[in-house]
Amino acid sequence: MPFFKLVGAPEATAAAGTLMGSFADNYIPCIIAGKTVNSVFTKFVITLVAYNSLIYMTGPGGIIVQSETKIGVPALFVIFVERVIISIIIGGLLARVAFAIMGMPVA
Repeated sequence: MPFFKLVGAPEATAAAGTLMGSFADNYIPCIIAGKTVNSVFTKFVITLVAYNSLIYMTGPGGIIVQSETKIGVPALFVIFVERVIISIIIGGLLARVAFAIMGMPVA
């Protein structure tokens, strides 16, 4: 939630709750956000984060686990959480730029 507040996303509490299941299934945040979040800005950021998570879990995440490096699932989860935090911040900034270009309000 603090990272959604940092980027100024409306409904930060609801947005943070949507990402709780994103490690297990990357589509869950979008499905939950469609029903619980009303802000288009917040939905946009959630979608960007979910898309980044999908890319990580299907590509580099699988390669890291199968490689000869001794990185296990707990370390993979920590990397995933770090990527989510970075994605929220960068996604929020990208959303602000996109909304400013389109002339849409954030709230």
